[in-house]
Amino acid sequence: MNESEVHDTTHGTRDRILQAAGQLFAEKGFHAAGVREISKRARVNIAAVNYHFGSKEQLYEAALRQVFLHRGDLLDAPAEPDSELPPEECLRRYVSAFLEIGLDPARPAWHRALHGREMLEPSPALRRIAQEIIRKRFSRLREIVRRIGRAAPDDPRLDYCTISVLSQCIFYFRGQFVMPLLRPGWRLEPETAGRIAEHITAFSLGALRGLFPESPVDRES
Repeated sequence: MNESEVHDTTHGTRDRILQAAGQLFAEKGFHAAGVREISKRARVNIAAVNYHFGSKEQLYEAALRQVFLHRGDLLDAPAEPDSELPPEECLRRYVSAFLEIGLDPARPAWHRALHGREMLEPSPALRRIAQEIIRKRFSRLREIVRRIGRAAPDDPRLDYCTISVLSQCIFYFRGQFVMPLLRPGWRLEPETAGRIAEHITAFSLGALRGLFPESPVDRES
């Protein structure tokens, strides 16, 4: 076996452990999911889990990072810097990327479940991830909102407005199984993400124009 094959085998084992752990953590939570059960589902021995991740805590954090890093390049490395685009277009692209990630049909089902658990019972791992990943994304959207409103950086309205934009996005993929119960015939699919993004952008711009009437935003755009 050459070096490339060894790397592929090692990477495959690590990924198998990570997927098995993610599924079990999502199903049972951190404390109820045991390393022995994870290793059994991943078809490896416990020593392999320790070799690749060191501890159950580190394995949990690696699984949770996968949830937040899934296609993260769409939010973390935009094709064009925000400073080179009108803020309204930056908002549309940010919302579109957020929805594309959330509604990605290739995304493992356990991502949503583990994300939900963390929102109810935040772990120390989430605090670290928030500092390293989520804060940057929030700050980027907040700056887009600030540019639209031509507001001062310390304007307290900016945090509320940023959260409001994010809340709309999150509802669509967190509540996609509830909506058909409220509105029979409602279907939310990845193909509709573009229309939803346009709506959220237009709705948010309308609200921002009302909250920041001093902004010289083109009222016809």
